[in-house]
Amino acid sequence: MKKSREYYSVTIYDPSVALHRLKEQHVTVYHFQKVEEYTYEFATPPGSKKKVLALFPDAIFLRYEGTYSILYHFWVRKTTLLALILSTLFFFVMSDRIYDVDVIGTSRNITAMIEHQLDQIGLKKYTKKPNYEQLLTYEKKLKEIFYDEIEFIEVRMVGVCLRVQYTKRRASIDLPHMGESLYAKKNGMIAYFKISSGEVMVKENQYVKEGDLLVKETITTAQGEEIYVGTEGQVYAWTWTIIDVESKRLEKEEESELFARLLGECETMMAAGFYEDEHIEKETILSFEIIDQIGYMKVHFTCLEDIAH
Repeated sequence: MKKSREYYSVTIYDPSVALHRLKEQHVTVYHFQKVEEYTYEFATPPGSKKKVLALFPDAIFLRYEGTYSILYHFWVRKTTLLALILSTLFFFVMSDRIYDVDVIGTSRNITAMIEHQLDQIGLKKYTKKPNYEQLLTYEKKLKEIFYDEIEFIEVRMVGVCLRVQYTKRRASIDLPHMGESLYAKKNGMIAYFKISSGEVMVKENQYVKEGDLLVKETITTAQGEEIYVGTEGQVYAWTWTIIDVESKRLEKEEESELFARLLGECETMMAAGFYEDEHIEKETILSFEIIDQIGYMKVHFTCLEDIAH
């Protein structure tokens, strides 16, 4: 059987000096030959690599030959094959598991409650993926649990990600009730009135606070007499609200795409429950940052709202 050898290439100017240094370190040299000007190749017994590199730091290891080479390549291929088998097994195991849970909605509180409920019923990271029928069963259960909080919910698997999308239940629209005075539901600057009954107690461009009387259910005659007429109508004012959102950055999602998605979520949260004629007039980005692949955004909104209902 061919003896084992380690082959090296070195750049030297005096081969006799190089051979002498190798001899001093008790390194046996075989097949020492010049391959081009100042470049020589030679072989040594296995295990000489440390000594050769200590003597010639710029030496280039070329190859193994002989029995050692066979064992070396067998081990490399065996390790590569083992790594391939393990990675394939890992892929099939992970593809049958939930790798991430993403709850998408417009209310941070409801999102947190749904995430907690998912954890309670066993829909969490690294658990076995449910089939389609099981997803429908979980969806129905979540609809029943959060009936008062949401109008719509959908539970689906997207690859290895469990995605839950929901729509917050809108507050029912309360029509004006005759016989009740109207008070400010939040702070704002009065924009205009749409009052068909009642005595207006504030003026346009006047700043009011939550709880201030806006429209009185009685009117005062010139003689100072209070006559009941009831109230009906709306009081529109400019209001100011700050919305904070955060969301995990999706795979391969650009910073600009994350920015647009978070801004859209802020706008959706702000506009949730708007009545007719209510809208966002201005929005100012107060902050946007990405920390540990989680995007954070804070937006200041100026809106026109009916603050009497």
